[in-house]
Amino acid sequence: MLAVVKQTGETPFALLHKPELLPWLSWYWEAFWLLSPARAIHQGSIGNIPLSEMRAYMEIFQLKDNEAKWLFIRMMYALDSFYVKRVNAEIKRKTDVERANRER
Repeated sequence: MLAVVKQTGETPFALLHKPELLPWLSWYWEAFWLLSPARAIHQGSIGNIPLSEMRAYMEIFQLKDNEAKWLFIRMMYALDSFYVKRVNAEIKRKTDVERANRER
């Protein structure tokens, strides 16, 4: 979006009205992006972040409390489910457009 600002001089609506990330959520957000490359990539879609990777992250950062671990897993699954659904929908849309263009 910053490229759009540079090219057009206009700030996109989404950037003007982006939600504020609460400080206590930033740890989960950073963990999600750190773990994101560990996901499997299948033919034409991406998979979820493996639980084994989440477990390794919790060990590295020494999450000991079971409630904290459970919250971490739930937060990662919530972020990941939304992300995977959105990315796979975009992949499908692009694939459908390419297929339609080839059939012309």
